[in-house]
Amino acid sequence: QPPNGDRPPDQHGQPQLSAEPRTVQTGERRDGVVVITQGLAAGEQVVTAGQLKLTAGAAIRAGQAPAPQRQPGAERGD
Repeated sequence: QPPNGDRPPDQHGQPQLSAEPRTVQTGERRDGVVVITQGLAAGEQVVTAGQLKLTAGAAIRAGQAPAPQRQPGAERGD
């Protein structure tokens, strides 16, 4: 299912996103980046600031900073 369910974009053409609590497993940590090894599908977005104020279904707005790109071999633990 898309991260915004099937809701149409907002009045500015941006996707309407909502919070969904997830349990994830983390792997290697380096230079401020944490590898999420289980609990998310490729391309899903993660809240990295303000998450303590969120509740399930809360409307959220994506920030401007892009997520770090996956490094080759990350799936295999290289």
